[in-house]
Parts: sequence; C-alpha cells; structure tokens
Amino acid sequence: MTADAVALLVEESVDERVARATTEIKAHIDLKFGQMHLATTQTIAQSIEAHIDAAFPTRELHKHREFHQGKIDAANTAKKVKDDLFLWAVKGAIGVALFLVGIGAVEWLKGAVR
Repeated sequence: MTADAVALLVEESVDERVARATTEIKAHIDLKFGQMHLATTQTIAQSIEAHIDAAFPTRELHKHREFHQGKIDAANTAKKVKDDLFLWAVKGAIGVALFLVGIGAVEWLKGAVR
C-alpha cells in the first residue's frame, strides 16, 4: 500500500467520524433545545395562569370588566363636570362683562343728560 492510499483511507475515516460526530452533536443540541423550549413554554403558561388566578380568584372575568367600565364611566363623568364648570365660568364672565358695560352705558347716559 502506498503512502497516498494510506492518506486517502485516513482522510475518509476522519471525514466519516467528523460527519457522525456532527450528526450526533446536532441531534443532542436539537433534543436539549426542545427540552428547554418546552420547559420555558410551560413556565410561561404557569406564570400567566398564576397571575390570572391572583387577579381573578373566582375566575369571574366579567366582574373585572365591570370594574374597569365603572372607572371609565367615572372618568367620563368627571370630564363632563369639569367641562360644564368651565362653560359656566365662561358664561358668568361674559355676563359680568355685559353687566359692567351696561352700568357704564347707564352712567354715560346720566352724564350726557345733565
């Protein structure tokens, strides 16, 4: 057997071992990644379920919606009251201004008549 033939056999043997090791390592990594993904997914699902259980111990989600709708209604009512008070203040200011203009006009007429 020549040195070239031996080198070729060694190269083929090494290539075969490297290919087999690469396949085994990829399979191992895929298995571990799958296990980690499953564990992470389960942990996230358990965390979400625990949060929902803490927020809604009786699992009555409708009452939670009613609570928030009440908050929204209260905020809308507060905004309407604030807007109404502002409008009332503007109307009052306009009324006072007209009253003062009227008093000024009466006083001017009194002065013009004398």
